[in-house]
Amino acid sequence: MRKWFSAALLLIGLTACQQPIQSPLRVNHPLVNTGWVLITKNGQQLPAYLHKAPSLLIEKVGFGGFGGCNGFGYLAGGTVPWQPPYDFSDSNFVVRDMVQTAMGCGGDINRYEAEYMQALRDTRQYRLEQDKLILMTPDNTVLLIFRRDDALLPK
Repeated sequence: MRKWFSAALLLIGLTACQQPIQSPLRVNHPLVNTGWVLITKNGQQLPAYLHKAPSLLIEKVGFGGFGGCNGFGYLAGGTVPWQPPYDFSDSNFVVRDMVQTAMGCGGDINRYEAEYMQALRDTRQYRLEQDKLILMTPDNTVLLIFRRDDALLPK
């Protein structure tokens, strides 16, 4: 049994190496190569104790940003045979997985960042309105509103 299980894992690994992951974003997708600064979370303005506003950057090969204390993101790549960890297609906005740095900033900032990261994970759809990105739950409850700021994008 153990040999069979090991052989199955090896076969899956070899198969994965032959199927590079495809970016879920088209080059002409409206979110590709955009930068966003958070302006409201759950209808509330950003608190004064944040030293820098949370942000979100979306590129063809991944996404990332700043949560209030830590950086976060995910780059598509490698050779994984299952779904990419995000889906920003049509009106979908789904973050399935991301990595995050682990600096500790203390009480209120850490709590705000945790709520921001959870809101990103709870988002299932988006809407663009002029220079605003609105992230929502499946029932259209607004979680996060961002203002576009492409100066955040890498040069």
